[in-house]
Amino acid sequence: MDIFQMLTNINRRVAYEQETNSNFNRDSTFKQMPIFESMLTANLQFEPNESYSKDENSAQTYTWSDGISKEYEMDNNRRGKAMLFNQLNFNDSSPSTNTECIEKLEKTLIDFGFETTIYTDLKRDEIMSVLFKMASENHSDADCFMVVFSTHGNETMLKVKDGELPVNHVFAPFYGDNCETLIGKPKLFFINACRGEKTDCGTENTHNNIAEQMQNCSLTNTSDEVDAKAATSIKKQMAVSIPISADVLKMYSSPAGYKSYATGTEAIFLKYLNEGLRKCLTDENQKQHDILQVLTNISYDVATNFESYGKAFEDDAKKTIPVMSSSLTKTLYLKPKWFLIRL
Repeated sequence: MDIFQMLTNINRRVAYEQETNSNFNRDSTFKQMPIFESMLTANLQFEPNESYSKDENSAQTYTWSDGISKEYEMDNNRRGKAMLFNQLNFNDSSPSTNTECIEKLEKTLIDFGFETTIYTDLKRDEIMSVLFKMASENHSDADCFMVVFSTHGNETMLKVKDGELPVNHVFAPFYGDNCETLIGKPKLFFINACRGEKTDCGTENTHNNIAEQMQNCSLTNTSDEVDAKAATSIKKQMAVSIPISADVLKMYSSPAGYKSYATGTEAIFLKYLNEGLRKCLTDENQKQHDILQVLTNISYDVATNFESYGKAFEDDAKKTIPVMSSSLTKTLYLKPKWFLIRL
């Protein structure tokens, strides 16, 4: 079994089956939501050892008994809304030049059927206003929801026009306690921003012919620009409710505490995110991959193909890798909307 399927199944069991046991009222019960993070660059499969043989003493295989699909429903009337925040100019720091990547990513999301809106250089209150306004809309006939946020930042804060915004404030309006019509639907967040000042010098990988693959790689990075201003008792039965933070997938451009990178007018993370998603539109093999496999492939591309080229020693020959965090409870296949209709 794929490690992501295994962990997603665990998420589902905890989210749907478990809650604290209260002898009083419903308001006294509490939920728990596991979250797994990944910087894997390849799929990881767990299979039984050859010597394994199941007998009556072995743990029984768990089967779903709730009648609910293990896949998210992606055949609703609408794909859903995608909000793209592009913070380019700031009152107290240097401007960003990451313009092309947001525009390219928007075109890709439109091809997937998303209804997109780009928000440029909003102030803190303006951002929160549009987020809560979006959360108040009716998403009942949508498949999912997405936010892309590109700016400077650090581990806990995002730079906005007039100061800083806690990164968690971007997610909170769409949790189950604030947005009822997105409960049970996948909510995707992609954050492109520095999460600290650390840099990654990389380490040699002698496995899986990585060196040979890199020699054949045609990608080069000769004008990389570092974002240096920005420094990240239980009931064993099916429960009626699920945790408010369930069904959320976040992906950050770098690990907590580390810098993110840009080349010219494109952010490295958004560049590879766009390319990876576009493969799902055109590559028949990619269409069979769930979103966690797709993002793992994107992590591989960033980790192996990118190396910074900076004028200062501390910014030269550095590596980076995205980090994804998931509380998804089902498998998510992100296919173009027209592809579903044709079927």
